[in-house]
Amino acid sequence: MEKSIRFIAMLAACFVIYTFLPSCKNRPNFTGKKLAGAIFITGYDTSDSSLTLIDSATKNNATYVLVSRTQPISWVNKASKIEILEIAADPQYHPNDPAFFSPTDVPHRIGNSPRWSAAIGSPANNGILIEKYYIKWKLKTGGPDYSFDPLMQLNPQ
Repeated sequence: MEKSIRFIAMLAACFVIYTFLPSCKNRPNFTGKKLAGAIFITGYDTSDSSLTLIDSATKNNATYVLVSRTQPISWVNKASKIEILEIAADPQYHPNDPAFFSPTDVPHRIGNSPRWSAAIGSPANNGILIEKYYIKWKLKTGGPDYSFDPLMQLNPQ
């Protein structure tokens, strides 16, 4: 009886490891580089709602970027066939810190231009913070709105 309980416990442990260990790989693998310039929005894909984000200074992918406290952030829409409707912190992502973006400089459009601007705040949390934000966009020719969810990481000082 004792051997069968151990065997069942071992099977349960194997099941848990097999089921949940691969999900650890689904967490964002933060391989982003330090954001050095503006984020250029250069392309789009309606099949998965994605946007192509490029750091204007380094030409690196800017979907996952490292940022610093009080750093100004600019997004520039270079994809002429789309319109950016909104850029904001994702309210459904609960680890987001409400002070990640400066409360006085949250993402906003600059006039009627294709440029958006914000500044990183100074959150009280001095640990690593990952901010999931969204860029809501649509095709200028009409159709549904799309949403793309990039990430920013703020490292400790």
